[in-house]
Parts: sequence; structure tokens; C-alpha cells
Amino acid sequence: MKGIRFILAMIIISLLVFPGCKKYRVPKGFPKPDKMAEIVADLHLVESAMNYGNNYSYTPGENQPGYYRGILEKYGLTSEQFDTIRRWYVDNPEIYQYVYDRAIVILSKREAEVRIALEREREQERIRQEELRKRPSNLWTGETSMVISPNDTIDKRVPFSFVTDTILIDGDLRLTAYYKFLKEDVSRSPRMMLSAFYADSTADTVYQDVPHSFQKKGAVLNLGLRKDVKPIEINGFLLLQDSLLKASVEIDNISLVVVRDSVLSKIPKRALQLEDAIQ
Repeated sequence: MKGIRFILAMIIISLLVFPGCKKYRVPKGFPKPDKMAEIVADLHLVESAMNYGNNYSYTPGENQPGYYRGILEKYGLTSEQFDTIRRWYVDNPEIYQYVYDRAIVILSKREAEVRIALEREREQERIRQEELRKRPSNLWTGETSMVISPNDTIDKRVPFSFVTDTILIDGDLRLTAYYKFLKEDVSRSPRMMLSAFYADSTADTVYQDVPHSFQKKGAVLNLGLRKDVKPIEINGFLLLQDSLLKASVEIDNISLVVVRDSVLSKIPKRALQLEDAIQ
């Protein structure tokens, strides 16, 4: 009796694990159910992408677009062969249900993998943004306002220099300052100058004329940095001119910023003058 019960139990288990395996025999050359499930899952992903991007839906009987042909070629099938295979599975609903269920499992697994990949990308972007926030955006560490008078004994060209060999600078440089020349001023053709010295002993230098006006006006000077070599020093002058001429000028709102935005970095190296007066 126990032997008969054991045999019956084994038959029931085999029917549950391999539903219809004796009733259905997949024709020769047709993909087995697990492989068919992979094909169905791939086609579903392609159709979802097309529906999302082009509002296009494929229905049986249409000429399959290149996206579908690409999937079928991956499995060594033509459109005609796949239509024949699909009809056979549809005509055998129990085994087709197994294919459908397996396709859902495959899609769920891929969806989870995509979610993990997206979360990983978001975390990497968060770390990158955090690193960018830690990097200096304004390299200017001196006084942001000053008055140059004819009697000053300092270098009236207002030189500046910053060592950057330990600083990660990923972008271009933009020097900005606002000038108001006073009545005692006799300077001629004042300019801004900005230079970058690199680790390979090369340098880039740009100049910008300073608007010589008794009203406050701004000047901007952009320097595009090389991407292949690290700058080790940044220097220049806020008021490059003949030192024998007496200068009398107020300079304020001085900044030397790292421009990381792709739009801002397209500003030409030769600076754009800020013509609007600052009240």
C-alpha cells in the first residue's frame, strides 16, 4: 500500500512540475518554452520602448519593424518562422500560459536590475555633485574692494597670484571686476590680464580692455583652461598699464570663479564688457 501511495505521489508531483509534458511535444526546430519566454520578454521590452517613444503599437499581421526583426535575428528566426511558432503556442494554451508566466518573471528580474542600475547612477551623481560642492568656486582670496590713488606706493597694476597645484579645477576661469575712475586718474588703456601656468611648463594668457569711465562699469575676462594638463598657478593683473602714469580708481566686486556650467563656459576668452552701470 505504501508503495502504491509513493508512486501516485510521484505522478502528481511530475504533473505539477512538468505540466502537460506528455500531452505537448514542442515541434522540432521550435524554441523550447523557456527560450520562447525569453523571446517574448525581449519583444515586450522593445514594444514598450516603441510605445513610450513613438506612440506606436504592433499588432499581429503587421509588417514587423526593424526593432522586432533585430530581436528575432538574435534568436535565429525570421518573421514568418516566429508567426508559425507563436500560433502553435497559442493553440496550446497550457504551455503558452507557462511561457507567459516565465516571461513575466524575466521582465520582473530585468526591471529590478534596471532599478538597481538607476539607483547606482543616482548615487554616483550625488557623490559627484557633493565633490563639486567641496571644490572652490571662487579662487579670489584677497580683498574684493580697493581704491588705487596716485600717492600709493603699492604696485598700481594690482598683481595677483594663486597657487593651484593642490586644487582640483574642472572648468574655465572668469575674472570679474568693476571699475570707477576718479578725476585724478591719468592712466591710459588699462587692461586686465589673466594667465594660467601648467605642469608641463606651458602657459595661456588673455587680456581685456578695462572701460575707462567715471561711472562704475564692469569687465569680464574668461580663460579656457586645458583639459589634459593641470594648472599649477594662476596669476595676472587687475589694472595692467604703464606704471609711470598715475592711476586713481575704485575697484570692487572682484572675483575669480571656476565656470563649470556648459553654457557659461562658451563665453569667449576675450571678455565681454558689462556696459550696464552698477548703482
